[in-house]
Amino acid sequence: MKNIIFFIQGGIGKHIAATAVVENISKNYPDRKLIVICPYPEVFINNPFVSRVYRSNTVQYFYEDFIKGKDTIFFGNEVYQSNEYIVENKHLIEAWCNMLGLEYYGENPKLFLNYPEIYNTTIKFKREKPILVLQTNGGGEGNNAYNWARDLPEFLVRNLVDNLKNQYHIFHIARRDQISFEGTEKVNGSLREIFALIGLSQKRLFIDSFGQHASTALMIPSTVCWISTGPNKLGYNIHKNILAKNQAQIFAHNIDGIIMEKEFSGLPHQCNYNILEAFNTEEILSTLL
Repeated sequence: MKNIIFFIQGGIGKHIAATAVVENISKNYPDRKLIVICPYPEVFINNPFVSRVYRSNTVQYFYEDFIKGKDTIFFGNEVYQSNEYIVENKHLIEAWCNMLGLEYYGENPKLFLNYPEIYNTTIKFKREKPILVLQTNGGGEGNNAYNWARDLPEFLVRNLVDNLKNQYHIFHIARRDQISFEGTEKVNGSLREIFALIGLSQKRLFIDSFGQHASTALMIPSTVCWISTGPNKLGYNIHKNILAKNQAQIFAHNIDGIIMEKEFSGLPHQCNYNILEAFNTEEILSTLL
């Protein structure tokens, strides 16, 4: 049996972007079975381009079964440390494909939800008002609850919620340790459930985190706010992308920058910038009302 092992590290958003890469791998190697090892296998459930998916810490005997003495190709390089991403400034997906020696054909992320998942989510999250899904803070467990370089300022979110809560039932995707906002319902359920909720929503407001990748994968336009990163390398044209004002001033003296102009750490000393003036509330609201 001829296999390809695709080893993925990183967060949920990166995993969703990787669904475009697995489709590209499948097109370039149609005669091989594609096996994915990653921290979030839920992203690849029902994906027709993947033969099997394993959680990273549950791969006993994997080397013996799939690599030792087998006709196997291993793809495990880190795209965020690739020349294609760092120097050539290609979009994450194109850089990933090119780094693996593959021709990129314009694939976008895809999530595959089945009818029971959609039905159960519809029943669970049915509310009287139309649904707006909000993601204001990102990062996985163990990260800081707030990162100025990525997350929306608290005062801005409160202003937006006050203007939207009468028209929408607002579901707020957030970790348990992240801020809650009056007028919203916090959601931290299973990944598949959150994906389905995004698919059921009427409007969406995201930051550079997994929500904007998921809505792309479901082919649903959303509003996405960007502070230190940008849609040219991490976003998608399907969305209304709103960049923070005067982005060039954000990292005036980036002592922490090693392999990227803007290291994505959000340390306080990096912030030579009035984050309170980053966005115009009315501009964001105009995309949601």
